[in-house]
Amino acid sequence: MIRTFLLLSLLACRVGYGEEKPAAKTEVDPINTALQEVHDLGAERTRLRVHHREGHPRFAQIERRIAEIHDRALREYQTVATDAALDCSEEPRYGQPSYGVILFATSSDDIAAGELLLFHAGHVYRTRGRFRKLATTGAGWYFRPNVDIPKGTRFVVACIQDAPEEIDNVRKGFMPDSDRARDPKRAYRTQVFDRQGKPILQGV
Repeated sequence: MIRTFLLLSLLACRVGYGEEKPAAKTEVDPINTALQEVHDLGAERTRLRVHHREGHPRFAQIERRIAEIHDRALREYQTVATDAALDCSEEPRYGQPSYGVILFATSSDDIAAGELLLFHAGHVYRTRGRFRKLATTGAGWYFRPNVDIPKGTRFVVACIQDAPEEIDNVRKGFMPDSDRARDPKRAYRTQVFDRQGKPILQGV
């Protein structure tokens, strides 16, 4: 039983459904409701994979429902990267401190340097409407890539935790973590790398 729990925790971290965070105290709207459902379905899919691999009929139902949510409730959001997963490594990586905010993903469209993006529940989105503060549980945050990312690129995003509260956390000997980037007005600055750990250069 303990082994199963630990395995679930590890897999949750890798696919971006890591440590649950309390819902932000902000007005809940249909977009946040839809994002929450995508998160919950993804978490259910992870649990099923642990116990049933790919052989459970519920997998197809989950995929259909996620596609339906994107086509209807999240139609103003465009997926620009898929297979988005957090790295919860204890070791400092990509120039960031231990347990830094590191994202692995594959771009499904061209991404422009500096554009505001949302990571949530295994997807990276841009919006045709407006982004709002997240009021969901689980991992999710806004960021701006420092370089253009061409379609089809397997990339790594290292988020720079430079908000005053994050700097203060480090000064006190804690991890820099905060919820600042759940607000689109306080998105992470970033440095983007390829999968070999080399910084992606503008125009290359």
